[in-house]
Amino acid sequence: MKNFHAEHHIQSFGFYFKTFVLLAILMVATIVAAQIPDWFPGTAHFLKETMVGSILMNTIALGIASAKVYLVVSNFMGVKFADNVTKMYALTGFVWVTLMGIMFIDYWTRPWEEVKGWENKAPGAMPRGSASGDDEFGNVGKQQEIRPYQQ
Repeated sequence: MKNFHAEHHIQSFGFYFKTFVLLAILMVATIVAAQIPDWFPGTAHFLKETMVGSILMNTIALGIASAKVYLVVSNFMGVKFADNVTKMYALTGFVWVTLMGIMFIDYWTRPWEEVKGWENKAPGAMPRGSASGDDEFGNVGKQQEIRPYQQ
């Protein structure tokens, strides 16, 4: 049986420093991408007000964020040096989170619809089945006495 703990990948300071520098560069790229509409006033309307500009800005921001996630997960969490099963589980986790996010966004953006039978009844409303003389508990022919609200 293979000992999975026997192989540890200890990286040099230079490896982590290069990763840090790349993350810092990507952070600056995120800030620059967010400030482009303010730095170039001619593009502000297109990038902020139109759907195409909004999609373009969001795609750039998510692309930079995905590159940062890849660097952190692969280098700092050690997935880069792990076996294929660990890589599959890491990828599956991101797919799962994405699908759950899509599901919750769909749920949160739907209008709230009243479901018939779940709404509160008005005080003094006749019980179900009252047209045939039945009350809500199935008692045939027994009418309930309706009393006015007393203080």
